[in-house]
Amino acid sequence: MSQQAARKLNQQPQQSANVKFQKKHIKGEIIVSRYLVPNTFLFVTVLAVSVALAIWTVCLSAQLTSAQSSLQAVTQKTSQLHEKNVTTSQTVSELSSRARLEKIAKKAGLSMKENSTRNVTK
Repeated sequence: MSQQAARKLNQQPQQSANVKFQKKHIKGEIIVSRYLVPNTFLFVTVLAVSVALAIWTVCLSAQLTSAQSSLQAVTQKTSQLHEKNVTTSQTVSELSSRARLEKIAKKAGLSMKENSTRNVTK
């Protein structure tokens, strides 16, 4: 008999704890316990914020990829222009060298007087 009384005492607190989170049916309507509604609202809120952050992260990732692609294209174009500038500078130096100019002048029958020439630099 004392064992049965102990079992009833152990079962009663469990049932009262479960009653707080059970749905009660009254005349075909469902009334949710007051403890369940705030937890559901919190869960839905956290879920919505999590989904919004996930979508935002994906959008930022796509924008970052696009920006990196644009940066790479601009860097490549800059590199090509730099190479072209170096090549053009070398060509200008070769074409304006003193030896080349003297060679062209001799072919044309021109002579150069050293005392009447000056070097002009920018």
